[in-house]
Amino acid sequence: MLYAERINQQIQSLGNLPEPSKAAVAHSEKLYAHIKQQLMDGTLPFHEVMQQLLHQPGLGY
Repeated sequence: MLYAERINQQIQSLGNLPEPSKAAVAHSEKLYAHIKQQLMDGTLPFHEVMQQLLHQPGLGY
């Protein structure tokens, strides 16, 4: 299943939420891939995951 399909499926299961824009899904997918790669390279403490989710240049929210 593609990332965008998985996101849309999760949103639908939560109920009455608006769908994110294609740009938002693409941004989220890049961030997901970055974090996933970090995890594949070794252990990544939770605080570092959160730091990257929020502040990774070009990817963080």
